[in-house]
Amino acid sequence: MPDGNRTDEFVREFTRCAQRLYAYIFTMMGHDSGADDVFQEASALAWEKFGEYRPGSDFFAWICRIARFRALRHFDARQRRPRPFSDAFRDAVEADMATMSDALDAEMLALADCYRKLRDEDRDLIDRRYAPGADTRQVAAAIGRPLSTVYRMLTRVHRELLECIERAMQDKG
Repeated sequence: MPDGNRTDEFVREFTRCAQRLYAYIFTMMGHDSGADDVFQEASALAWEKFGEYRPGSDFFAWICRIARFRALRHFDARQRRPRPFSDAFRDAVEADMATMSDALDAEMLALADCYRKLRDEDRDLIDRRYAPGADTRQVAAAIGRPLSTVYRMLTRVHRELLECIERAMQDKG
């Protein structure tokens, strides 16, 4: 188990990739109902083994290896049911997920940078709209603007963000 100094690092890294990890496991498991169990087991094991993780290396790749072995163990324990995919297929999925992970990380960094570049009133609009439980109708009422105007404002800000992200990604590529 990690010491107190690394707990925050684990939480940060795990939170950043938990959805992608689940998608990886779900893809690898096929229609097997054990994907939730494998996700929980892999997450717990990653926490236990976090002391072995090398800071600065690819956390997602590291935790995917743990998940892969947990999935294989799951299939072996249920010998009645064959593994739904070959090892070669799993290797290909793992490689694709790692590539997509890098691209998604770059896009998320670009989004954060583009968000910071928005005008204050546009950031406020985005913050209001994407606050937990909020919807566009509530935002319109809160800022005293017609619903149709708020939709147009959001469309404009979304377009600005998308164009900014695309420019950032082109500059990197």
